[in-house]
Amino acid sequence: MYQHAVPYQLQDHMYYCAPPKIYVSETPPRVPFREKPCEPSQIKTKNPIPTSSSLYFENYSMPLPQKHSPSPSFDLPSEVDRETTPSEFSGSSHSCSCVNCLAPPRSKPLTTDELRSLQRFKGSKQVSLRSKHDVLVYSIPGTENAYVFCHDRTNVHYQVFQCVYCWKWKAKTRIKVIGDEFLEDPCKVDHICSPVDELEDRVERLTHKWLMNLREESKFCRASPKEEYTNFLDWLRDDSDEDEEARKKMLKLFKKSGGYKEHRKMFARFCKPKRVPAKNFVEKYIPRVFQDKSEEEPLFELDDSFCPEKIGTMQLLKSITGINGEDKFYEY
Repeated sequence: MYQHAVPYQLQDHMYYCAPPKIYVSETPPRVPFREKPCEPSQIKTKNPIPTSSSLYFENYSMPLPQKHSPSPSFDLPSEVDRETTPSEFSGSSHSCSCVNCLAPPRSKPLTTDELRSLQRFKGSKQVSLRSKHDVLVYSIPGTENAYVFCHDRTNVHYQVFQCVYCWKWKAKTRIKVIGDEFLEDPCKVDHICSPVDELEDRVERLTHKWLMNLREESKFCRASPKEEYTNFLDWLRDDSDEDEEARKKMLKLFKKSGGYKEHRKMFARFCKPKRVPAKNFVEKYIPRVFQDKSEEEPLFELDDSFCPEKIGTMQLLKSITGINGEDKFYEY
């Protein structure tokens, strides 16, 4: 049916394969002819290429990857190992050389003797705008600026704070604190931000403190936002803990920030009284004729845990009146 296999040349390699199929009958067979794979003994080449099938018939050894000598855990690769090769730019992920970047070792916690020997820098605690922990403000000596630090975590012997304005730039500038004292100079920490005006930050925090106290008392007082705004200005001018010069500067800064027009919505939101939900009572009239012959019908107040819908009518009357027989309910 088929002619004999004839050799043909393809890229300097001689292969014995079947020629094109020639069908004798008019209709081709249903199952197509599949060529049998050529065995390695039938391949005649000048430069034989190892294949997956020839590995089992010939003594061919694949090159093994070079084993690197183990290096210490803290030794980084040398400059020779980091040199790029042409294979690194070929786009294959397996040919790229890997460089393991080790993280610096974690610092050990300080002992009590080391903490006592450190120089301390005094700070002032102020109310926080977001968290429950107070912030610590360090005023830079000789200037009107300051750095503000918020609580990060608490250790056994000290706390760790981080700069508020560096955190806004997605950077963590940490410093150790005991009480209201810094264990290192806050100005020498690696800050990304610039120091802020101390009085502007102080006015913002005092306003927040006043509004939070107003929220707690809003359910008892019915003052308008305008009245509370004037009360805050009077308190800031007369009763605050700052000096007279600082009070005058803080009043000017607060009025420059927009005055009542700018802060009206904020004061109105905190002056709004809280809605206290009313207590729900289940009122039920029970006929008195089942117990006494008087015509009065008492009123029972039951809490929300009582669900008469889940109990049948007869069971409800039994549970309230204490009458067990069904005939007694209809006796007059």
